[in-house]
Amino acid sequence: NAIQWIIVGALVALGIGFQIRGILSIRHDKQINAALLRIAADSTGSAVVSDRWFMPFTLAPLAPSKPVFVAEPERWPEWMDAAETHGVSRFILVTSNAAWLEDAAPMLAVRRLVPLGIWQNADLSIFHLGRLPETGGRDAP
Repeated sequence: NAIQWIIVGALVALGIGFQIRGILSIRHDKQINAALLRIAADSTGSAVVSDRWFMPFTLAPLAPSKPVFVAEPERWPEWMDAAETHGVSRFILVTSNAAWLEDAAPMLAVRRLVPLGIWQNADLSIFHLGRLPETGGRDAP
């Protein structure tokens, strides 16, 4: 019957469409992960903090030189304070929230952190942050 062949053809086409979509999705993710790994490797930041659960897996090749931390954004100020205590003056923050830098400006100012570099695409935002040196003014010990 013609209707059966049309149904089979539509199902085959649908299956091929899903396969193509899956392949393109994997390709897209691999490109983003490769860019993220390259940026993290090239940065002078000594650590990475993110709210994305997959960061430790993506950045595993950097494990000997850059520790990767996963924390909820509301815990980042606490993480930044602990990082400063351990002498971390530059780090990379990875999030899917493109507006994070604007939202966090007051919190960053209190911690004397400034953006040293920003990389964004539709999926991830990478903020390379660094601590300003102590001034000789009233903030000096």
